[in-house]
Amino acid sequence: MLPLFEEETRLEQLCDLEAMAQIAALRLFLPDRVVAYAKADTRIVGDTLIADGAAFRSKRLWYGLSFTCGLSANRQAVESFAFTLGSEIPQRLWEKYNLPDPSLDSD
Repeated sequence: MLPLFEEETRLEQLCDLEAMAQIAALRLFLPDRVVAYAKADTRIVGDTLIADGAAFRSKRLWYGLSFTCGLSANRQAVESFAFTLGSEIPQRLWEKYNLPDPSLDSD
């Protein structure tokens, strides 16, 4: 399904999925969503997506995140990934950063 997205959106989604998998592997969080552009626009440099102002959601709370996602030459797979977790983002800032309120989810 990812090939149907516009290129930059597809790369963000690919890296967001990798971010959730990497964070989940820590067994400290249960990430269910990543917003790569929450606090700052993402940048693509060569085959690397940089998200200095990302956020992830776990157990209905949002946390800061920054990551660098290295992509394969054809940009179809993640080849390297490094990330830093940030602190909890207060609910009063969710709207400012376009972070969806989990209480409004339809699940």
